[in-house]
Amino acid sequence: MKKTLAKVAGLAFLATGLLLASCTTDASNISSSIDTVLSLTTPVVKATAYPGMNYVSWKPVAGADGFVVYIYEDDHHVRSITLGYEVLNYTDVELKNGAKYTYYVEATSKSSTSRSVVTENSMSEPVSVTGIVPSYNVKSLDLVNHEKGIDQAGEKEYVLAAKNIHVARDFKDKFSISFPVKAYLNYDVYYTIGNEYDTYTNKRELTTLNYLDNATNDKIMPIAEGVISVGGVYHITVVANAENNHFGSSDPVVADETIEVETLNGDVEDITSAAYVNANKVRVVFPKFVLDNGKTAPASYYKVYRSVKDKPYTYTPVSGAVKAVSLVNTASFYVEDTVEDNTVDYVYTLVVTDGTRYAGNVSTADVAYFVYADQDETTVSGAASTEDTDAIANDITWTITLPAKDVKIEHVYIYEKKTTDVYDVASYDFDRSEAKDLKSKVTPALNTDGTTFNVFTTNHAVGNTVYMLVVTSQDNKAQGEWINEDGVDVKYNTLAAPALSAVAYDNRLDDSNVSAITTVLNDVIIEVADDIDAKSDSIDNYSYKVFVSKSTLQDDIDAGDTITFSATNDWLAGEAIELKNNSEHDVDATTLNYVATKKYEDITDGLYAYKVVKTRKATGEEICSDISFVNIDTADSVDYKPNPTVTWKESSTNKTKTAKIQFIKNNTTNSPIYLEKDGLPVQDSTHICGYVSEAPESPAVTYKLYRATIVKGKTDIVYKFVRNITDNTRTQSAAYTVYEWTSSDKTATQIASSNYKYDNYITYSYEDGNLDTANSYSYIIVCEKENSKDYITSPISLSGQN
Repeated sequence: MKKTLAKVAGLAFLATGLLLASCTTDASNISSSIDTVLSLTTPVVKATAYPGMNYVSWKPVAGADGFVVYIYEDDHHVRSITLGYEVLNYTDVELKNGAKYTYYVEATSKSSTSRSVVTENSMSEPVSVTGIVPSYNVKSLDLVNHEKGIDQAGEKEYVLAAKNIHVARDFKDKFSISFPVKAYLNYDVYYTIGNEYDTYTNKRELTTLNYLDNATNDKIMPIAEGVISVGGVYHITVVANAENNHFGSSDPVVADETIEVETLNGDVEDITSAAYVNANKVRVVFPKFVLDNGKTAPASYYKVYRSVKDKPYTYTPVSGAVKAVSLVNTASFYVEDTVEDNTVDYVYTLVVTDGTRYAGNVSTADVAYFVYADQDETTVSGAASTEDTDAIANDITWTITLPAKDVKIEHVYIYEKKTTDVYDVASYDFDRSEAKDLKSKVTPALNTDGTTFNVFTTNHAVGNTVYMLVVTSQDNKAQGEWINEDGVDVKYNTLAAPALSAVAYDNRLDDSNVSAITTVLNDVIIEVADDIDAKSDSIDNYSYKVFVSKSTLQDDIDAGDTITFSATNDWLAGEAIELKNNSEHDVDATTLNYVATKKYEDITDGLYAYKVVKTRKATGEEICSDISFVNIDTADSVDYKPNPTVTWKESSTNKTKTAKIQFIKNNTTNSPIYLEKDGLPVQDSTHICGYVSEAPESPAVTYKLYRATIVKGKTDIVYKFVRNITDNTRTQSAAYTVYEWTSSDKTATQIASSNYKYDNYITYSYEDGNLDTANSYSYIIVCEKENSKDYITSPISLSGQN
């Protein structure tokens, strides 16, 4: 979804609507679900007028999908040009002399990937220049006289002339050329060889120079592409052509400077043969060169160059070394050349030189493009597996499917790279040393027609992506290279935390006569559970340890004390625990459940924390279960033991919130009082209005709230004092009809009909504010009573929300 933004205010010609009609999206097509509107950066545009050409350029715009150039002649829209995002300039040659040309460049956005986001195009400010178009009978080199700000009789330093074309010999086998160039011209460069020459009949085209830096008008351009091939005098000729083809080419300009190469006596005989030996290699065979003394010139005297056929004088040295056909037969020599592109026609040129002197001629041979057809596609795929004994999915089962039985596998290569590397893997990325050729591991797949093969590779580095390249050959077909383009990711299964529960119990409940036993909950049983992927993982890959910590709690806690479980000091050394398969009966299970239990008996009173640490044996990577708390209190120190709750208050913000902690004192040892409904006592919680003879606990109990902040990945648990929690008890007297419920005989007796005084529920609460919702929290309440041991409630947890 796109929307165009046009910033062209204040120009009367926009009333035509041409610009807006070409680049504005109907607003009715924009979804009402749009939440965010983004805009591309405005293009920064520059325009320069040259003779016969206006050059418009702009800077890149991040995120742009392309550009549209809007062209106005004397304030009238004449055309629009659409360009790719990589094009940052436009050459305008459709001009009238003296006309005003205005250019806008619009950066267009990519298609939105979300209905809630729209990226708007951006339009540049206008730039204007006046067209310079001399008469069409003006030749290219004379256009300089019409440049803006140039005096016709002015400086000619950057005008092409014989005196300022310079040529020099570089090393022994190359020559270079330099000459001045203009932004609105391009140039054909030729050279000829010999003391007597004709520019048109003997010329060799060295290059066509399209001057790419049109933003700079005057510049000296060097060319270092000339290769010396024969002895003689080298002459350089340059022809200037206007970018605007309405203007004719210049007359050839022949440089005053030349280079002279000494001639080596003797003639170079014709190349014997030049042909492909396989899809990418050409062999060139040629006869010996005889020196003045009658001896054969050695291999070092022969230089062989490759040229694309339509550019025969742009020489590239062949890749191989020149060798004699045999040690006993030096009448012929050959060279093998590896080519990257076998789809074009080539010309091979044989040059003979002793390093200083060159033979007076060369020999050439044409080689047509490689004619073998491509093979049908070979498919390469792989899947992570556990083929060896380490039970880690860092092995790969590869499958190679050939298109026909006569296709042969020549090489199989493996390449690994970090998964975080970002680039496309291609055949040239592969290390093709013999050490990595896995052809010997290729085995036929079972139950196939002979075209499917398997390769097994093991123990790849976890965290890498692995690719396979298969090189194949087939009679009369080009050699094929086939890649599994997406690769195979090698990684451990995600390390998941085990589950842990801890519960207080009485170990004597195992006895048969439990009715005569008073229950004392001073033992703890923990249960650990973990789920393991049955296909790609094993319980043998992990070890488990149970850690126990008792808080630093004493019998009496001052308000400033902290209750700490330290990850480094207070946790007892871990005890190994072995998990057993709990799902052996399910042979088709994809996930197996493993469990273990452990008992701690006759524990002294206090607040205990338990955790299980799971370790991946191969890497030492660890993950901790949630921490489970158990409170052991065998003393009858506090009559009423609170059972608190905690919740987030929804009215808070999403980053900080308030926790509401509360409990209701509900002393069920006393008889409840019920209100009347329709003349009868009603026994339900909504009609309980108090308790008969409910008296405050004596001595009084103080409830202290402690909070621990639990940060993800940390195992230090520190409970810090927050504040005392006080009640909101209130006494009521009203003309209610109330009933006392007697549980023994299940009767309700009316006890008052007017102004009865009773206690409501006693609600204790506190709102703990400004908490970071990225963390989790745990609360306990310490019940403090004079001449009694402090009682600690079991912890209550509040999970983070971010």
